[in-house]
Amino acid sequence: MSLAEARERHLEVRKQLANRVDPLAERKAEKTALKMATEHTFEKVALAWLEHWKGNKSPRHVETTRNRLKVNVYPVLGDLPMDNIEPMKIVELAKGIESRGASDICTVAARM
Repeated sequence: MSLAEARERHLEVRKQLANRVDPLAERKAEKTALKMATEHTFEKVALAWLEHWKGNKSPRHVETTRNRLKVNVYPVLGDLPMDNIEPMKIVELAKGIESRGASDICTVAARM
């Protein structure tokens, strides 16, 4: 960091403090938001759920469920943070499955 950059940063922090904004708390909030956006995606939460859920299920049932998530759900919702999943995304997901003729999956989604 150059001296000019350090001076500029110092002025920014002083302005924040003058406006009663805690720069440290602000940085922590930014880091937390970034962590939530990257660590709490639908796919990561679904994988954790699958590990918990598979306990007394047959290996075939677990693999079928895992494959259905990979093929049907992750392409639409996988990268989205959990907080950003809107109802219309679920509708988009169900219509995409339905358009392929995978009616057994749509029947399950319709019950939810």
